[in-house]
Amino acid sequence: MSTSHARLNSPLGEILIVVEDGKVTGLYQVNQTNYPSETVIGAEDPSLRFHPVATELHRYFVGIKGNIESLIAPRGTDFQKKVWEAIRNIKYGTTVTYKELAEAIGSPKSTRAVANAVAKNPITVIIPCHRVVSQNGEVKYSGGERNKKKLLALEMGV
Repeated sequence: MSTSHARLNSPLGEILIVVEDGKVTGLYQVNQTNYPSETVIGAEDPSLRFHPVATELHRYFVGIKGNIESLIAPRGTDFQKKVWEAIRNIKYGTTVTYKELAEAIGSPKSTRAVANAVAKNPITVIIPCHRVVSQNGEVKYSGGERNKKKLLALEMGV
């Protein structure tokens, strides 16, 4: 297994792209709470700045949506993957609560576990966990409150 990384510029600041055997396993904002250690991201590969996921990320920031499902491979537990898959089904420009997301995966009593899975999302923006909000309006986001608000404003045309 070959792992490498590159750093990308974005409106959110620097984003780290991590690729294993051609598939993106990580896309992290620099201040993200689950940012990986240097020992797990492999060697730096500047050519990854031109990976199709990097291109898609840049397109997203200018309002162009695409499809890169076959190019990402998030690593996590079966439950986390189920949550992340449900997040990918949240429509652009909309939000759902953690409770609604728990209900969507058929685990209505697992709101806290869903919130933990959302916080561990390894592929920020592409798996749009910024679209998940708390019922009381509290803004939590592993990439920081400021970045969540930026992403939601971009999607809602604000």
